[in-house]
Amino acid sequence: MVPLRELAALAEELAEEAVVVVDEAYGEYAEQRSAIALLEERPNVVVLRTLSKAHGLAGARIGIGLAHPDLAAVLRRVQAPYPVPAPVAAMGLSALGPEALAATRRRVQQTLRLRDTAGRRLRDVPGVRAVYASDANFLLVRSDDPDALLHTLASAGIVVRDLRHQPGLHDALRITVGTADEMTALDTALRENLA
Repeated sequence: MVPLRELAALAEELAEEAVVVVDEAYGEYAEQRSAIALLEERPNVVVLRTLSKAHGLAGARIGIGLAHPDLAAVLRRVQAPYPVPAPVAAMGLSALGPEALAATRRRVQQTLRLRDTAGRRLRDVPGVRAVYASDANFLLVRSDDPDALLHTLASAGIVVRDLRHQPGLHDALRITVGTADEMTALDTALRENLA
């Protein structure tokens, strides 16, 4: 998470040279205020949001770009015609209705609780060196033996993202926070590993 004051400073420094694009795909899970707060004072900022994560519309592939009206006008001139199919737009609007937003807030709060519990439990697993603080719906875990951890989880039917092919992450896995039942299965697999 990049602090808003740093984003504002970068946007000011690049005001005459570039657009600063802020990806807030996981914004609903973050404690920090949205960079949307910068749009009025920093017309070269664009904030990208998606309905794929917290809103559960990954299959719809729909997102939102928020920008100063002058920049939005320029972007509209260069976008492809009909960028969002009508059924997808309808799904997006439905996901942003009051009842749907209330349900999303409840899901996000549950995910945050489950994420924090999973983080605490993962820190107790032998061989886990680090569980990084997260402003998303997943945890980055570094392990002395990521193969063993992958095997333990796979044996329980739990699939996680292996990040070892990424630079600097030779020992890292990404564990996405799922439903309460899925996180109970993770906890059970970890406890059995401890035993």
